[in-house]
Amino acid sequence: MIKKLISPTDLNSFSVCNFGVKRQKVIPIFFKQISRTVCQTKVSSQMDSLNIIREDDFHGYSDLCLTLIDMCHPAETPVWESIITSIKNFPKPLQKRLFERIFEKLGKFSEGKDLDSIGFITELIYLERREFLERDLLQLVSDCSQMVLPSSFKHKIRNVPLIKICARNISVAYVVMEILNCLIFRAYESDTIRKFVNIFCICSQSNCVSEEIWKRSRSYELYDECVHALVKKLEEFSGELDDKRKGACVKAIALECQKLVKRGTTHQKQRMLLALIHHLDVYYKVIEFSFMCDKTIVLDCLDVLTIYKVQNLEDAKRLKEAVLPVITCLRALLQKISLGIRDIKCAVMDVSDISTKTLLGQFLITFMLKSEGGLKLAPEILQMATGSELPLHYLEATLEAHDNLNIRLNQWPVFKQNQYKALIRGLVDGCTATEEPKHSELLSAAAYIVQKS
Repeated sequence: MIKKLISPTDLNSFSVCNFGVKRQKVIPIFFKQISRTVCQTKVSSQMDSLNIIREDDFHGYSDLCLTLIDMCHPAETPVWESIITSIKNFPKPLQKRLFERIFEKLGKFSEGKDLDSIGFITELIYLERREFLERDLLQLVSDCSQMVLPSSFKHKIRNVPLIKICARNISVAYVVMEILNCLIFRAYESDTIRKFVNIFCICSQSNCVSEEIWKRSRSYELYDECVHALVKKLEEFSGELDDKRKGACVKAIALECQKLVKRGTTHQKQRMLLALIHHLDVYYKVIEFSFMCDKTIVLDCLDVLTIYKVQNLEDAKRLKEAVLPVITCLRALLQKISLGIRDIKCAVMDVSDISTKTLLGQFLITFMLKSEGGLKLAPEILQMATGSELPLHYLEATLEAHDNLNIRLNQWPVFKQNQYKALIRGLVDGCTATEEPKHSELLSAAAYIVQKS
């Protein structure tokens, strides 16, 4: 019956409506029958029997696809599956236009109840045309390019369809990771790229729909065998462990990295670097752990931290020797209540190498947040940590550490909570209004901490 109602030689944008019923009366099963009978079966048989290769020969069928695209709700997934199966038989320029029309249609639906259907349709297109996957991923990177806080990255990334698709489809996840790896190598010094890749990995893995996919996405599919042992320990360290097991993990991570740096091929070293950046959150957790761990583990913590910074063992050794006296001194000051700025200055007075100062600054801000008396000296510590005198830079460094260390103010004593909120308010008041996108981002994050925590 449907074949008689719709002829492949007489199709136009009103064909489906010519059934004599309004759009809201056309139940999904009609769409399913139409798409399967005309779009899928007819197109395939015509191509096989007539060897159709010119774009003009597909205009009738493409008109029907356009009609179905315009009329179908995202929830009518069987229809979309048939439409996309049909479109993949069309010439590539026509494919591209039709797929773009589908994305244009999907963009009009942003309600939560439609997100699963939108994700399913998007996944089908990604599997057919990688260029759309690349386009959407690079657009997401671009959207995050002006952000500075990990929480902002997470808020932007965690609910996009691509995250859930990667969580359930290891093939798509693999392609995405290879694209991100290329970005890392092209812009290795970019903090934005590093943060993006790390947060993307965290969000996609936290959305995994089964334990099997979770395991595959973390090791065996996305990473070369040469770094499986390293990845396993990085993942283990990110879990809930007591200090003894954390110390064992840090030792294992340090040994694996040193082994790859000493004896690994260029390719293996690159894969190590990628694994470390994918788990950039471990770097900040090790900084925090270096203050809390047994003193016998401090050198292992520094081994891990310096490998994150430099991949040459000699450079790593020099960096470790420069920061070891600092962390040793700061650890001794953690519980000191009558802390003075002279104590801090004595700890860092011998550090002058610029390559050391980034790690030093991260140590100082972690100390400020974790020690008994650090918040009382916050302005002076922030000046030493950032090398700046601008309150906006102090606010950025503080809020970034807040995210990286996963600060929970409700676990702090009330007096320390009040100290911290007063610090944030003071830094906000000292900020001069600018047109920088990060200015509004930082002020919004600061307001949330002061009001909601």
